[in-house]
Amino acid sequence: MSLIYRKLDDNGDYRFGQGSQTFLTNSDAVSQAIQTTLGLYESEWWEDTSLGLPLWQQILGAPGSKTSAITSILTQKIESVTGVSGISNVSSNFDASTRSYSFTAQVTTEYGTTTTVSTTA
Repeated sequence: MSLIYRKLDDNGDYRFGQGSQTFLTNSDAVSQAIQTTLGLYESEWWEDTSLGLPLWQQILGAPGSKTSAITSILTQKIESVTGVSGISNVSSNFDASTRSYSFTAQVTTEYGTTTTVSTTA
């Protein structure tokens, strides 16, 4: 079975009216599904408020260093994406001097390809 996902433009909006160039399939679709999952905040989507990252609920403003908790949350969210069959080589780092967090992982899809997920906040 093939996974089909509507492409996003440079502004993060869905593309319409461009024929077959409007859609992604298989591993490319999984990559975009991961991207949109990590870009959605919990309670932001009215149809299912349980989706998205718990940014306000569990990440921002939490006392102390929560690097391992944030890494666990991101890993769980990626694993929940349709088409993801595994995640490996997870690494994360919090730089207290710049207050930046980085996350990188290798994601294997049902389509046998591996995608690198990397995000910095």
